Amino acid sequence: MQISDVQVSFDGDSTELEDIARCVRNIILTPAGTCPLYRDFGISYDSVSHPVQVAMNEVALEIMEKIEKYEPRVESCEVDFEGTDEIAVMNGSLKAKVVCSLA
Repeated sequence: MQISDVQVSFDGDSTELEDIARCVRNIILTPAGTCPLYRDFGISYDSVSHPVQVAMNEVALEIMEKIEKYEPRVESCEVDFEGTDEIAVMNGSLKAKVVCSLA
């Protein structure tokens, strides 16, 4: 399972929204272990062998934890997945929808 696209939205106004959205997308779309000097940066896909619902929960939790760790301008976020129909799941591709509240 991998995340093929990320939709980021916010519960507030800020002139920095586009920069924050870019940073959040970067965190989510970077595989963990691929960023030199920041091996923990990004999302691990170790849960790919778990049942789909379990894997989605684990990835959503990791997304929230990594955003909290690496993007201090975000206070909290909610993660949901689109494309959880049978075809998308069989292809191993999900679209993450992330709603963030600014700090």
